[in-house]
Amino acid sequence: MDVKKRRILVVDDDIMQLNMMKNYLREHYNVTAVNSGKSALKFLEGHECDLIFLDFIMPEESGAQVYYKLKANQKTKDIPVVFLTGLNEKKVVVKTLTELKPEGYIIKPASKQDLVEKIISVLG
Repeated sequence: MDVKKRRILVVDDDIMQLNMMKNYLREHYNVTAVNSGKSALKFLEGHECDLIFLDFIMPEESGAQVYYKLKANQKTKDIPVVFLTGLNEKKVVVKTLTELKPEGYIIKPASKQDLVEKIISVLG
């Protein structure tokens, strides 16, 4: 029996981080990696997604700005979002978490175990 893999969208302006996360997750998940919020929103126009890992600090649009657009869109508003953040941004992220209510955050660089545990806790 072929079990459909869950689709994970990873959004980060750091190409090394994107590649690392894709390598960690691709064995068990369909992973799409994009390097901007604009690319993420464009991808979601034509594709379904089960979970989004979203970098908090990005040029052009911040993770919070992208998050607001996701939640304002009928098609994407129910997709769980987990922020990716550097340790030095933690205070800002925690403040934002209390306002935005995403499904949590992961400190970068994320370990494979952290990512998989977060996916399991969010998606079951």
